[in-house]
Amino acid sequence: METAKHIIEEIDDELHKIVFKVIEGDILKVYNSISFIFTTKDVGDKKFVIWTIEFEKASASIPDPTSYMDVVCGIVGNMDSHFLK
Repeated sequence: METAKHIIEEIDDELHKIVFKVIEGDILKVYNSISFIFTTKDVGDKKFVIWTIEFEKASASIPDPTSYMDVVCGIVGNMDSHFLK
């Protein structure tokens, strides 16, 4: 099991954007920095969530952080109540 402590670095209600920045934990052993950015986009009468992961690898041999998408799915579920107000 891995741990990570994050802060909410930015909330922009107008742009429907929230940025989580990891500040402690196992993930920072392989990435110098990593942030999870969520925005929404209206398309017709539907709203889509755009997930972006910004990261800096500690070395070139480190894989991209695709395994963290399950974590992202859990976070998105919690964001629904904020963006759908």
